Amino acid sequence: MQRISDKRKPMTPLDLVESSIEEGLADPTIDYLDDLPDDVEMSLFDHLEELRQRIFYSLIALVVGAVGCFLFVKPLVKLLEAPARGIKFLQLAPGEFFFVSLKVAGYSGLLVAIPVILYQIIQFILPGLTRRERRLILPVVAGSTLLFLAGLVFAYLLLIPAAVNFFMNYGEDVVEQLWSIDRYFEFVLLLLLSTGLAFQVPVIQILLGLLGIVSAKQMLSGWRYVLLGSAVLGAVLTPSTDPITQTLLAGAVVGLYFGGIAMVALLGNSQGWGRLIGAISSPFTKVNKTTVTDAIAQAPSDTVTEPATIEVLEETPTVDEENTQNGVSDLADLSQIEVENQTSQVEDTDIENQTQVDEPEKETTQLEATETTTENQLTSEASLPPPPVEEQAVPEMLPQRFLSKVTGALFTLLDLWCEDRGEVAIKRAINIKRTGGDWTEVPDLCYVSYERLPAGWMEDQACPTAPELVIDMISPKQTFGELVDKATEYLEAGVLRVWLVDCQARSITVFYSDARPRTYRGEMELTDPLFEGLELIPELLFRQARLPNAG
Repeated sequence: MQRISDKRKPMTPLDLVESSIEEGLADPTIDYLDDLPDDVEMSLFDHLEELRQRIFYSLIALVVGAVGCFLFVKPLVKLLEAPARGIKFLQLAPGEFFFVSLKVAGYSGLLVAIPVILYQIIQFILPGLTRRERRLILPVVAGSTLLFLAGLVFAYLLLIPAAVNFFMNYGEDVVEQLWSIDRYFEFVLLLLLSTGLAFQVPVIQILLGLLGIVSAKQMLSGWRYVLLGSAVLGAVLTPSTDPITQTLLAGAVVGLYFGGIAMVALLGNSQGWGRLIGAISSPFTKVNKTTVTDAIAQAPSDTVTEPATIEVLEETPTVDEENTQNGVSDLADLSQIEVENQTSQVEDTDIENQTQVDEPEKETTQLEATETTTENQLTSEASLPPPPVEEQAVPEMLPQRFLSKVTGALFTLLDLWCEDRGEVAIKRAINIKRTGGDWTEVPDLCYVSYERLPAGWMEDQACPTAPELVIDMISPKQTFGELVDKATEYLEAGVLRVWLVDCQARSITVFYSDARPRTYRGEMELTDPLFEGLELIPELLFRQARLPNAG
């Protein structure tokens, strides 16, 4: 089979959502953009103009703050002189105290204007953030502000008095303590600012941890370099050369660093953050993620909600399509026999002593038994045939039963099609490469051709390359935005097609690397030139999987 590749840039998540709404594939009354950036089309000059305005407003706030602080500069000067008790300050040049007053007013005005400056920065970057990322802004800004203020207090109460006492005691019996007011305030203001910045270390650590770039274990493993770096940081940030000030600042940085490690470990190990990272599949998360299907299977049944349904137009089959359906129906009958045999073997066969076999149904059982995720295995309860569904209400069934039936039917159909073409696997781990870090994903089904697989690849190992096709089952608790994020991650990693199967809506949504997504349901025929010879009709698939009708 000739390999088909496409190097064109994948569509963004927002493009996928907008195109789905335009084509009638999604309900415009539902807010699908909770996890997507609120993109606004702006030219480069529009961005530059907005940036100019934000900078202008920030400068106005800085000037107003500096002028306001200059009106009360003498109380501020006395406050900063307080740590140097017993020292007489001299004005060694005309206008020296005036320029010191301007400097104090400028630094104080910057501190007062920080809320406005932060607001302008947030407003500039906000349109490019998802709503989930926006929810991180408030805790990050609040934590950063509190730590900066804590750094100022730490410097004022500990660092400045320690440095002043060291210099006073060092030359007390030799020289008279007469200090230049300009040099003293330069020392104090720089020490306050540098300490406030150094106290931002935990915020940076928590952000790196939540984004999955660095784990708590990796942070802890580099503690030796942190000790060395904190010593260098203390020497660079402190304007004085005394060892006491440098040691105090370095010790504070080390303490904050280990405190940040504890926070990252706490957030990473808690169930709430663990489920969040595993469920939303953030594009920046560098972890072996638990799929949302597994999380739903473990959740209580009363927490399952109805999924968002993608509305599409039904197509009336033509004569040619009816002939095609007959061919697919034959495959469906074969698939049903395979699934029933597979179910029987799962119940009666000792998995641990199972030997290698060639039949498709036995291969399916072996693949399911060897995977670490056991939620999708068929149980004895799932093997019972469902009751007739004609003119009956839909029985209450666990989502896992739906997923298992359709997964088995799709596997059998793809396995019959891809003979001598490639490998089809259930719950096969695949290594996904991306900018910012690689990660391992476990889709419900995947197909990879022999052309993509390396020669030395072993079947019991994770797939080392992006497959041509990834199939995921939509569970009732997932949102459309989460699914679009996940599909886009696959496409950006080199996957050519992503199928999202909705058992409740009895539909299959196909995401392409070079075109808008399309949803197939009913008697619509799903064909793709990438998979030559593969024909699928969603309704026949769900019927042969014995899923009950929705009404």
